[in-house]
Amino acid sequence: MLDSLYGNSFPQWYSVGFTGAQAQANNGLPAIAITYDHVAIVRPNDGTVPSEVKYVRITQAGNTLLNDSTIAWGWPADRHSEIKFYSWYD
Repeated sequence: MLDSLYGNSFPQWYSVGFTGAQAQANNGLPAIAITYDHVAIVRPNDGTVPSEVKYVRITQAGNTLLNDSTIAWGWPADRHSEIKFYSWYD
């Protein structure tokens, strides 16, 4: 999935920064956080844009079901630089 999204080659999914992903989710548009081995949905928060990647709000289903957590829970700090964010633009 990550390879398909790389370079904005998957129609209507575009690379964004973590602030853009959170803003898109806050506006009701799909956004994801992804690495080669994990993907999570960026979910709306209280309408703010986080100051650091670790504060981006996520939800996921997998080994653990999360409705509302953060990037800091989903990935260890030493992997935050690996996370790519993509959002749907119509």
